[in-house]
Amino acid sequence: DEESGNSIDFDSILQSRRTINDFHPQLPDNWEDMLQKAIQSAMFAPNHKRTEPWRFHLLGKEAIRKVCQLNASIVSEKKGEKAGEKKLERWLQ
Repeated sequence: DEESGNSIDFDSILQSRRTINDFHPQLPDNWEDMLQKAIQSAMFAPNHKRTEPWRFHLLGKEAIRKVCQLNASIVSEKKGEKAGEKKLERWLQ
């Protein structure tokens, strides 16, 4: 049946998803189009009672640096200073 075929496809996609940390230092030429498509797709995410809780923010370089430093401090508290420094270095490449 069609419904079980769709759930198999979804399950396969969900279970094979992986985080990729190999970021490129330069944005591709069409980054704005890609961002727009990503936001459009994200707006279809399930939401509680149609509250549409999404908020999207395009951060500048200084804000990105501050967010990375905050995340690194959290990692440092949980896993030690060396782990936090390693994460910060990777994030700020």
